[in-house]
Amino acid sequence: MMSPARAASSDVKVQSFGNTQRSSNSTPAKGSFESLYAPSTARVRQTCTCKSSDGSSRHCTKEGCPRRRNLAGFRTPMALNYDILLVLMDHLERKTLLSLMQTSRMLYDAGIHQILSKPVTLGRRFKLRSFCSFMLVDYPSRLRHLRNVSIEKGFRPECGCLDTLCTLLSDAPHLETLEIARCDQFLQCNPELADAIASNPNIKSLRLDMAGDEGLAFLRRARCSLTSAAVLLTPPCLTGFPDMALEMSKFNSTLKDLSIQHSGILATKISSYRYPLVTSLTVEESDVRLPALAHMFPALRELTVYSFAYNIAQSDEEVEAIRKESKAWQVEAGMGWHHLDKLEGDVTSLYGLAPICKVDLVSGMLTSRNITRFAEVCRDTRPSTLKLYFHMDKCSVGELKDVLHASPDFRSLSITVDAIGLTQDLDFTKFFNDLRSVVGTTPVNTLYFRFTWHSGRIR
Repeated sequence: MMSPARAASSDVKVQSFGNTQRSSNSTPAKGSFESLYAPSTARVRQTCTCKSSDGSSRHCTKEGCPRRRNLAGFRTPMALNYDILLVLMDHLERKTLLSLMQTSRMLYDAGIHQILSKPVTLGRRFKLRSFCSFMLVDYPSRLRHLRNVSIEKGFRPECGCLDTLCTLLSDAPHLETLEIARCDQFLQCNPELADAIASNPNIKSLRLDMAGDEGLAFLRRARCSLTSAAVLLTPPCLTGFPDMALEMSKFNSTLKDLSIQHSGILATKISSYRYPLVTSLTVEESDVRLPALAHMFPALRELTVYSFAYNIAQSDEEVEAIRKESKAWQVEAGMGWHHLDKLEGDVTSLYGLAPICKVDLVSGMLTSRNITRFAEVCRDTRPSTLKLYFHMDKCSVGELKDVLHASPDFRSLSITVDAIGLTQDLDFTKFFNDLRSVVGTTPVNTLYFRFTWHSGRIR
């Protein structure tokens, strides 16, 4: 077997499959995969094919035969595990993989799985006719390998291929992941494809980008049982917030990973909806309150919170009032979470959310203005791992001292420093001396450090 070529990206856009169209009735290459690659302990006869004096072929069994000696070791079957072979195939370039697939039927089937298990991206330059022809050569066998489809902005089905693509997307038995960019625009221009996708009951992970009324209608028709959903609504869809909560509630018995943006799904008036199985939540909303979150997602383990760009900045008094209300609700009512694996987001949102529970990992982007608030978040959550990000123009190393001393339980520290676009020169030696003096006074036993810069600003 040839050595693997350089590693390829896992998100390979399938453009054209060239010579891979192979009839299902074609005869496999000689020698089965098992006989060539399966481990074998049988003793191999070390023989040659020397000719006898009368010209007839015979097997030589003489101990001194040079040809018998030269053949020793070359007839032993290769002990290569099938799972290892699949890993090696995953690192091959497409051209090399197509060549390898021609050697045997077993390798051919494994190669088909490798090609179709990677994301198939339908974009402007996607050769849909070639893809449809490739799938129809061995339709039932190849269709079961189709698992991940991403529809990019500006995709238009070629003439004569729409019906075939609709059949593929509706019948694929293992199509589990689907992403649609510019969701409303695509669904409005391709109603047949929208109906075909909505009729597939096997989709488990769905991402709708720039969704609006058409996206909500699509969720209403969907027959699948989602375990992971990311719905990013456009700001014009403000009147559709209650409908959004209603449509998402149909998946509350299966949904485990949820990402929502601009949805208003966390508004107090619709907090009666519950998602008891969701363990990972990412929200980008204008108004996020902990009582609503804890009520709707009681089994939450990972939380990421951001305030989206359309939100009007809240005053310090408003943030303090929200924080005070959240802490009082947790203490007096005894509600909220008892433990989280990860807490991440912008510092203002985390500070206003004010969770009072043990958190394994806390992550935030620091500035000189919010570092005091982040220290308060660390005091409330007692993290064992800290991930800190800051730009040298907005925060200094010495200011990290307040955060590190506010987290007496942490033992692992990750610091990412951005010095790109630095307005003044940075003394690298002084920087690391300051960092050593700050970190050296903490109980940390694991430190990960990353520094990005332009060479012109470092001395």
